[in-house]
Amino acid sequence: MDIQSLRILNLPADRAELKTLKQGEFVRLCGTVYTARDQAHKRIAAAIAAGERLPFDLNDAAIYYCGPTPAVNGQIIGSCGPTTSGRMDAYAPLLTEHGVSVTIGKGVRSPEVTAAIKKYGAAYLIAIGGAAALYQACVTACELVVPRPRLRGGVSPDRKRFSRRRRHCLVHTRRRVRNFSRLTRIHSK
Repeated sequence: MDIQSLRILNLPADRAELKTLKQGEFVRLCGTVYTARDQAHKRIAAAIAAGERLPFDLNDAAIYYCGPTPAVNGQIIGSCGPTTSGRMDAYAPLLTEHGVSVTIGKGVRSPEVTAAIKKYGAAYLIAIGGAAALYQACVTACELVVPRPRLRGGVSPDRKRFSRRRRHCLVHTRRRVRNFSRLTRIHSK
C-alpha cells in the first residue's frame, strides 16, 4: 500500500464524498463510529418499526460490525476486530434506508444489501480480520450508548422447570446474547 493513496474519510460522511470512493481504495476513518452486531441491529430495527426514538441519529452514521471486548489496564477499549457482515444483512437495508451511510465489516454482502447501498448512496468498507489490536490502537474514546438489556426480575420465569445444569446453560446463553446487544460509540484518531 502506498501511503499517498490512503484516503481520509471524515465521519459523519458526506454522501457526495462517498460517491467518489473507488473499489479497492484504502480509507482511514476519522470521527464517530458506532459498533453494533446482530442483536443490536435487531433492537434498532424493532425500534424503527415501533416508531420509537432511537438512541442515536442514524442520519449519515457509520456502523462497525464489531463486538469490542472490555478494556483492561487503563485501555480505552479492548480488541475490536470486525465480525462477518452477513449476520446483519437482514437489517442493513432498513438501516441504510433510514440514513446509515457507512457500514464496516468483513465478508460479502447479500444482493439486497448491495442494492440498498447503491440506491441510498452509502458505502460498505471492509476491515481486515486479525487486526483487532491495530484497530484498538486507533480508538481515542469509547462510550456506551445503549446498555445491555436486563432479564426481568433477574431470573427466567420458567427457571424451576430446568435442572441446575440446564439453568446454567440458559443463563449463559442469555448472557452471551446480552453481550452482543450493546451499542457503543467510538472515536478514532
